[in-house]
Amino acid sequence: MKSYERRDRRGGQTLIISIMIMFILAIIATLFVAIVARNLIQSGRSAQSDAVAQIAAAGINYADRMLTSSEDGADWRPVPDNLGCSDGGNFYDGVEPVPENGWQDMRADYPDFKWLRPYWPEELGELDDEGIGYAGPTGGFTCFNAGRGRYLLRVSYNPNMSDPLSKYIKIESIGRWGIFDPEDPTTYKDTTDYKMKRELTAYKPIGITDYVRFVTNKNNKPMAASLGVPNFATDYGRSNNSRYGLRGAPIRVNGDLKWYGNYTGNGVNVYLRGLESDDGGDPLPLDRVEVSGEISADADTSGNNKVPVTINTIVGNRTRAVAAADSDTGDFTTASGFYRDGDSGTDAYRYARGVKRIEPPSITKKDLTNTSTRYRMLTLSSGEYVNVGGKNVNLGRYGWGRGIYIDNEKDDQSDSFSLYGRYTVREDWLNPNNNMTKSAWLGPYYIPPAVIITLVPDDSEVINVGGKNITQYYFYITKDTSDGSVWHDAAGNERPDWGKTIRMPYPDPKQGRVLTRAVGANGNVRIDGNGVIYAEGNVRVRGMLPPGMNLTIVSGKTIYIDGNILKYREDNPTANDPYRGADPTCGIALLAKDNICVNTTQFLSPDNITVDEIDSSAGDATSPVLVLNQNSRFISKFEFGPYESENGRDNKTATSCSATRGRAAPPTSTASSTERPSSGTPRSATCIPSFGAWATPDLTAFTATAAIPPCWDRCSTSPTT
Repeated sequence: MKSYERRDRRGGQTLIISIMIMFILAIIATLFVAIVARNLIQSGRSAQSDAVAQIAAAGINYADRMLTSSEDGADWRPVPDNLGCSDGGNFYDGVEPVPENGWQDMRADYPDFKWLRPYWPEELGELDDEGIGYAGPTGGFTCFNAGRGRYLLRVSYNPNMSDPLSKYIKIESIGRWGIFDPEDPTTYKDTTDYKMKRELTAYKPIGITDYVRFVTNKNNKPMAASLGVPNFATDYGRSNNSRYGLRGAPIRVNGDLKWYGNYTGNGVNVYLRGLESDDGGDPLPLDRVEVSGEISADADTSGNNKVPVTINTIVGNRTRAVAAADSDTGDFTTASGFYRDGDSGTDAYRYARGVKRIEPPSITKKDLTNTSTRYRMLTLSSGEYVNVGGKNVNLGRYGWGRGIYIDNEKDDQSDSFSLYGRYTVREDWLNPNNNMTKSAWLGPYYIPPAVIITLVPDDSEVINVGGKNITQYYFYITKDTSDGSVWHDAAGNERPDWGKTIRMPYPDPKQGRVLTRAVGANGNVRIDGNGVIYAEGNVRVRGMLPPGMNLTIVSGKTIYIDGNILKYREDNPTANDPYRGADPTCGIALLAKDNICVNTTQFLSPDNITVDEIDSSAGDATSPVLVLNQNSRFISKFEFGPYESENGRDNKTATSCSATRGRAAPPTSTASSTERPSSGTPRSATCIPSFGAWATPDLTAFTATAAIPPCWDRCSTSPTT
């Protein structure tokens, strides 16, 4: 009996223990399932988070590609969505956005409203709990759907001399999960996953426009770039004591750099701006000298005197002058980061050096479709289609698009080899009157095959289009028509009666172009301008821009600068005008696939030569010519920039000089001695006094290999012959 009771009690304990074990296992299983479920959720969210990050990166990559290869290039900007407003306004013009009725409902329903509303530096309108109005600092983004998510993109460029990052294009991308369509209310979801986001910010350098001097060294040649002039003091930038104001001079060289200047005293002075650091430490450079190779200074013939190079760092009202040493010396200093070379180590004070090469932009880079180049898209393909002779023709082919296209492929000086020898354009430049079959030397003048672009500032007319008066400025293009090519008018018709030279409206990016396609006012059509001129072959250019004009001239071969290229200038600038009368809104860029050459043999052009006075061997009448009548006089035109002496007087802008064959005595000048060259005397007659310009060289003594001889800076007496 007792044995049975003991067995019964043991059986009851076993059951209880089993139940407890099962209960514990159930708890463990429940915890395991919960952990697995949580891990699955976290894994899903992690995958979505990674996807959102990738979507944000896709936005950065898209903007980078558009800024590099699109038709607009660095000017590309996505159009803001401006949700909640009928007019997005314009911050730069001070025009505030105009809200739509019921924008508050849009703010409540749209998950991206805070980014897709218009931009304004401060909040506008009735604010919600998060402080969001109909416009504000977080606005100005554009929504792009991408797969199962979307990215919000904003691209901005606002240079500010107090912000070193502002010289870069700023790209902001926000990756978001889920698809959002403003036209489909079913996508207005308000879930945690839908609000998931990742924000990325990138800065894209423009590069070539960030420096006063940028030696791109496109072909990675091992020779050192040269800056400065032997035996002459050279300044890059201006100190804050200058009467024209402080001006920094950032410099970039892809390769080695060698300085030239005086061997004693003031050799080379470089002025660089900086900012005070918040922690009171070293200043933050706004301007730098960046050389990806080695830096050295020239020495005189004895080798004992090297050009002294001084780096002047300007922070607030304080200027610090640092003597620069060669890269291969133990005394090399970066001047606290303002002056760096390509050495991988540190300077004498343990500041980093290590400048890397920046690849220069390429004008031959393909567009987004990989079928054309950007500048052909901006010119050749930029016109409207019209029916000419039964065919649809893009007027951009004839130069009547938003940009100007010039088909002059025959104006080519490509290097070549043949049974009769070789031709290189560099060798042709450096060896006047050589025996190469393609040489462009004609006596003392270098006249390459090229289309000639003459910029003029005052040729304009007021044209009424659609009730609005537009001031249109013109310039001139001259090309060789010996092969039977002719110009076409803005309707696509051939115009052989126009001859070699055409009067062409500028592709003004601000006011556009007015094209006349028929007789009468109804034939005036206004189209947008993009400021680009593209020529397939060589280009020769000179002249002055009209007010406010911004122009980019691109050549598929070589650009020759045949004279000064100037911004528009007023006749009588004030003494302390920092621009010396120049229009600061003007700008020009010259871009060439092969070379940009300053053709010093063409800097004096005749102004009053008649046809029978021109030696036919001297080339086109737009070039300097030889005068057959030894006793005749002619007016030679030259356009001058400002005379930039801190103490001297400013020169006038446009001048004409009277030159004769033979020599003449130097003029009696009222100019101070600081306005004269250190050596040399004028070789010909003086200038017409009312223009106050330089004397011209004697044409009989002026050789093709020489630069313009030293001459007086100003003259005030009557011409001496």
